[in-house]
Amino acid sequence: MSEYWQATDSILALNLLLLYTEETVLRSSHAERQSACLLTNDSMIVSCMREYGIPFLATNDSDFERVSGITVFRPDDLL
Repeated sequence: MSEYWQATDSILALNLLLLYTEETVLRSSHAERQSACLLTNDSMIVSCMREYGIPFLATNDSDFERVSGITVFRPDDLL
């Protein structure tokens, strides 16, 4: 129990923005999953991006390149 807060504090110190997810995002992810043949977690990411107006995604996952309406940035320094 004593390590719990240290781990939580470390996560909070990462300067991340945590976004609340509504039922509508979960439901719209199904359409994203079908239209771009995405896995469940990937479709949730796209659905959240659309909900919050986020047009850009940095990832090495080429599956996101099948999604229309977003811009994917892939690192070129990975093998």
